[in-house]
Formats: sequence, C-alpha cells, structure tokens
Amino acid sequence: MTQTSSASGDRAADSGPVFPPGRYGRRREATRRRWGPPLAVAIVVAVMGLVAVKLYVQYGTQQYSPTVLSLTNVTNSTVTVRFRLEKPNPPAICTVNAEARDGTILGSADVPVPAGTAVTVTYTVTTSGLPYIAEVPACHAAG
Repeated sequence: MTQTSSASGDRAADSGPVFPPGRYGRRREATRRRWGPPLAVAIVVAVMGLVAVKLYVQYGTQQYSPTVLSLTNVTNSTVTVRFRLEKPNPPAICTVNAEARDGTILGSADVPVPAGTAVTVTYTVTTSGLPYIAEVPACHAAG
C-alpha cells in the first residue's frame, strides 16, 4: 500500500523524516546536555591535583643536603661514617646505609642529628659483611 500526498512542496527538503504523531513515542529535545561525565572528570582532576600538592610538600622540598665526608674503621662487621648535613635548625634523623660493591645493603641505621644548620656527625654502622661504600639517602625532621 502506497501513500501519496497531493501537496508535495509542503515539507522542506532538509527538515528530516516525518513520523506519524504518537506512533514512536515522545521525541527528545536535541538541546539536552549531559553534565555527569564532565563533572566526574573535573572531580578526578581536582583530587589528583590535591594529591600532587600533598606529595610535593611531603617529598619534593629539598631541605636536607647530606654529604658523606669519610669512611673509617672498615671491617667485616662495622664501618664508621662521617657525614655533614646542611638543614634547617631543628634536629633531624638521617638514614645511613653501608653497601657492598654490588649495591647490596649490608647495614643500615637511623642516625639522630642534633640541632644546627650545618652539622657534622660521626656514626658507626654495624654490617653483615665488608662494606665498599656508605651513603646517606634520606633525612627528615625528628619527631
């Protein structure tokens, strides 16, 4: 069955298809915007920014500058490490590692550093073998 219209010029060519009224339900407006996905992206970006700021404040500021000055009394069970720490005035705690030639950590200690801006500390680290080198990888405020 074919349907013909007597008024062929009533409809504009670019207006889209014409459906019978009530047959396919209510048509949605094309201007409706979804705000859910952009809001979720904005929340994720804000949380990531807060985490980045927190981590920068916690780890990013280089307030402590340790320098190993010398190693003495190197034996199979101990090594004496002398290091200098430039820091803010309050006391600090530094991690001192004694390492083998292949990089294996033979001994480690958390060394208290007294108050002062440039402090030299001598500490003997107990080791499980003959150390090749010692380093001070990290320092942080005491307490």
